[in-house]
Amino acid sequence: MTSDQAWPIDRIARFAAFFSLVVFTLALGLFAYAGTYARYWADDYCYSGVVRQMGLLRGVVDWYSTSGNRVSAVFAVALSDLFGQVGIRFLPMAILALWAGAWLFFLWKLTGRLNWTPARTLWLGLLAVVLVFFAALLAPDRLQTLYWRMGTFHYTLPLPLLLVNLGLLVSFWRRPVRPGWAGPLSGGLALFAAGLSETFVALQTVLLLAMLAAALLFARHAWQRGSTPRLLAWPLAGSLGMMVLMLLSPGNAFRQAVLPPPANLFEIVPVSLRYGWDFIYQTLRGAPTPFLVYVLLVGLIALLAYRDRASRLSVREALVGVFVSLLAVYALVVCSFAPSAYAGLQYPAGRAQMPAAFVLLAGLGATAFFAADLLRRAFPLQRKAWAGYAAVALLLAASLYPFRAATVVNRDLAQLSVRAGRWDARNAQILTAAADGQQDIQVRQIDVVQGLEDIGPDADYWVNRCAALYYGVRSITAKP
Repeated sequence: MTSDQAWPIDRIARFAAFFSLVVFTLALGLFAYAGTYARYWADDYCYSGVVRQMGLLRGVVDWYSTSGNRVSAVFAVALSDLFGQVGIRFLPMAILALWAGAWLFFLWKLTGRLNWTPARTLWLGLLAVVLVFFAALLAPDRLQTLYWRMGTFHYTLPLPLLLVNLGLLVSFWRRPVRPGWAGPLSGGLALFAAGLSETFVALQTVLLLAMLAAALLFARHAWQRGSTPRLLAWPLAGSLGMMVLMLLSPGNAFRQAVLPPPANLFEIVPVSLRYGWDFIYQTLRGAPTPFLVYVLLVGLIALLAYRDRASRLSVREALVGVFVSLLAVYALVVCSFAPSAYAGLQYPAGRAQMPAAFVLLAGLGATAFFAADLLRRAFPLQRKAWAGYAAVALLLAASLYPFRAATVVNRDLAQLSVRAGRWDARNAQILTAAADGQQDIQVRQIDVVQGLEDIGPDADYWVNRCAALYYGVRSITAKP
């Protein structure tokens, strides 16, 4: 008799997992639907205008030389623009799907490599969707990290790319075989992801360095001390190489003129440490209920998914896992804040906090996993039926939380739909005027996006110039 057959409430647990998966998938679908009201805003015009007027390769060189160092974003924009203006409306859906798939890939590789295969693969899918749902719900600035294309490319897209890369690395972790194609692929992926933003390249580089240090310190065999560092050398080289390339960009002069680095670079350290702590404290304090529900869900999934196996971790190992998870959260958040501290000692904008929010959720999730391992020792579900029923009941109750969170998506829809309608009307006016041969186009100034710069009355303002470049006209102005 298998362990699944021996567990009396197996069918109920599977139903609870399936029900939760459906609820959270539908909830993610609401965020994706709200994303269909995304339009071209602010920097979108600049990137698309450069690609449209100069082509991809020449556009990358021009952007790197004159505008900024985030060269990978130009490639992402070129891919997005292949689908025309409508493509930007389905980008949030694509990012959410990519993110969920990346989590599933990473979790599958990690649990398989550690021989922690769950009772049902359904649980891994549920965990992946839960992680993405709460990442979207608790995003520091959802407009700029999910619905705005350039904010998404700079600060959100690198996160699923990192998960895919970690999944590749885990596949060959501590194996006495050559990684073959996986090494160059991991290096190229790290190189591309690093070039999306300074915030992410700092996070990724420190994470890879920490992984390399762990591989060297805790390798038990000679082949482990050699094969794993060789594998990690690929993504680390890609990340460091892009970091150097970004530091040398001539386009940095423009940004540093506005946000000059501190005279004493050592000031960055205490400022980043303080900002990192403030972020964690204020984030948890500002939304205690969703974070508690999230930790509860991850813990319950871990408890039920691995119910039929004896704990593979000692109490000491589980406690060390909790400590390391929380310490890693703080360290990586601080590293992701360092680039903003370098730019005039400023606190990161909401969109630049997205990598830190991802780290916080991942770290809390890992903490919940280790806590579930400790709880499994005290209440083994196979021998205590009441504990199994209680865990399933709690999972079903916690899975109703997206219904309460639906008000957040409704608020997004209400704001985005109105502004999208205004943008569509203005876009049609500009396209009609350009088709008629007008080179100096004037439109009515109206609110089409909240919290981002927009076309104004000054033709020389950067958004106006970028919009004119995008539409292929001499100037565009907006007046009341």
